[in-house]
Amino acid sequence: MDRSFFREKEVLVMGLGRFGGGLDSAIFACKSGARVTVTDLADRDCLGEALEALKEYDIEYHLGGHVEEDFTNSDIIIVNPAVPPANKFIDIALDAGKLVTSQIEIFFQLTTSRTIGITGSNGKSTTTALTAHLLRENIDEDRNYAAVHLAGNIGNRPLLAILDDIGENDLVVLEISSFQGEQLARIESACDIMVITNLTPNHLDRHGTFDAYCSAKENLFRYQRLSDNEPAISI
Repeated sequence: MDRSFFREKEVLVMGLGRFGGGLDSAIFACKSGARVTVTDLADRDCLGEALEALKEYDIEYHLGGHVEEDFTNSDIIIVNPAVPPANKFIDIALDAGKLVTSQIEIFFQLTTSRTIGITGSNGKSTTTALTAHLLRENIDEDRNYAAVHLAGNIGNRPLLAILDDIGENDLVVLEISSFQGEQLARIESACDIMVITNLTPNHLDRHGTFDAYCSAKENLFRYQRLSDNEPAISI
């Protein structure tokens, strides 16, 4: 996959989010030449700040609920990580043979850089930010990376927007949530280096059980690529 894959496609962004979780995906799709529709259960009043950030883009909005035809008429559905995978509209899209993907999946399919992922129930934002800071402070001629980028599920930082800024020899430090772990399992992808801070019961309203929550986190390690030249590292 490359950016041209989205050109002239009908792209549906499912879930803009009150905190702009779908902003990055919508902007990426527009800049990639797609015809973009955003659908969200919330109405315009709830999404005012996010809509304001998108006002310069040619986007069609279907707000206050989802419409089945949006999911059968679109070529690609980019799903906000806050949307549970067990969703009838996602099932409708899959049954219609549509590509269902997400921000994190697109990033992993397009980036060629090395990635360091940090997850856990507590402390992952601090650990992610500190890791990026320490790596940046230690860049010199002897290091085998040129720059360090901080992104992912941390402070609504854009992920797809930085793709063009990431060099092949750069490092990307990502905070990754259990929701994103579920999404990455679809493409069986994971970071080159993966760190978990701890595990305690969390997001059980979404995952249902602690075992299911742990399984979503395990995906981030389960799909690490093993290579003699560049072995995956799990901590």
